[in-house]
Amino acid sequence: MKKIKSSPLKQMETGAMGKNPQEHLNKMKQQTEDGLAIIGEGAKRLAWKDMQINIRAIEPMSMQLRKAKDQILRKKDRELFDDLEQPELSPAYAKIFKIVLDKYKQELFEALNSEDKEQEGVVKTKMAAFKQEAAAIKECIAEFREDHFDSESLLSKGVSAQQVSFATQMYCENPDLKIANATSQDVENGYTDWFGVPVIEDKLYAFIYDFRGVQVMMNILDGNKDMFIRNNLKASEYINFLNKMHEDALKASGAKAAHKIDLGRINYQIDSMFGYGDGTASTEQNELVMMFAHDSEVLRDGSSFRRHLYEHPSIKDLNYGGFDWNSLNEIAPLGPGDVNYWHDNVDDIDKLMLVDALINVDNPFFDLELLRTLVKEYYTTKLENAWWKGMGYKEGKLELMRLKRDKLNKARFEKEKTDAAKNGMLEFLFDGKMYPTGMTPEKVKKQEQETKEATEKANPALNK
Repeated sequence: MKKIKSSPLKQMETGAMGKNPQEHLNKMKQQTEDGLAIIGEGAKRLAWKDMQINIRAIEPMSMQLRKAKDQILRKKDRELFDDLEQPELSPAYAKIFKIVLDKYKQELFEALNSEDKEQEGVVKTKMAAFKQEAAAIKECIAEFREDHFDSESLLSKGVSAQQVSFATQMYCENPDLKIANATSQDVENGYTDWFGVPVIEDKLYAFIYDFRGVQVMMNILDGNKDMFIRNNLKASEYINFLNKMHEDALKASGAKAAHKIDLGRINYQIDSMFGYGDGTASTEQNELVMMFAHDSEVLRDGSSFRRHLYEHPSIKDLNYGGFDWNSLNEIAPLGPGDVNYWHDNVDDIDKLMLVDALINVDNPFFDLELLRTLVKEYYTTKLENAWWKGMGYKEGKLELMRLKRDKLNKARFEKEKTDAAKNGMLEFLFDGKMYPTGMTPEKVKKQEQETKEATEKANPALNK
């Protein structure tokens, strides 16, 4: 009996994902790709979660202990914040307030007894200033609580973890906190705080611990110093520019004539956002460098430059900003496989320590100008990729060209050198530096003579 096959059109009626066979096949293919992507992303999430443990593991034990204590302090205060309770100041505040006020009362009493009107005015001015400082301390505590406990906090992940620790010790209910007022003798002895600023008489200073476990001194009003929030306007500006690059490329790809990528426009946008490495960058631009390095909220897809570095398949191939390994020779001791430098064989621990040195403002090897260069090139690359993809070019080709950057640069160098020599130039500009073409004044003169003779030979009429 002849087997009757169902019509393809009838097959499409049940379980179909398209109006026709081709659309059905395309959607089936996309379904498989999306399924693989979802499974792969799940594995990446687990790997990233495990890496967080490894990242914390390379921290010195004193740092881990300090962070653990800080977490307990913040947890207790967070519960008060969630319950909308106004926290009481630590006993250390009440103690120092009493000491300072008693001191001022004694000075005022002595001024009144001696009928010293001038000294009386000085003491009253001190008391008024102290009252303002006490109010300012409460404002600092309120700011800290909003930054760290508010569910809609915009505090950047790029802020100093050490500074967060100091603020936690000063502004949470910390039983170990000690506060003292600077005396005239302290000023004469040249004492300075954590930031190297000379102490000021009668100002309040907290005695707290850094990540080394060493007790340090900080002005009680400086706990939130250098904290900054995410600049969502700048993040949106970058996203909009990225989308515009892609849209412009899509339009250009539909035109008959070829269109060149506007690299000047890209460079201007990046330089305007992040500044230059010549000391002229503003505080806002420096904060944007840290924000774009650490905050996954920037691109709204969970990615960040920090995560990109930790997940880099081969950190040895890192070439953003002409990365120079020799500038970081002291990051780690020699390990297995190393001969002369710690990076002869970059193992997992080396990678973690390298990335921390590149992005962590508290790391002793941290260099903001190096990070600025790396961040600028990373986000420039994303803009270039958006254009490339919009033009419909093969994505793999651009990545291959980037991997072969050194070879391509050599070829580009030789071409520009040859062109400059043909034009009779003794030097030529290549990537911001001047290089000799190999030509000499004599060779240039001979070249000009040969060109003149060749021209005259080709155009005899010119000799008449």
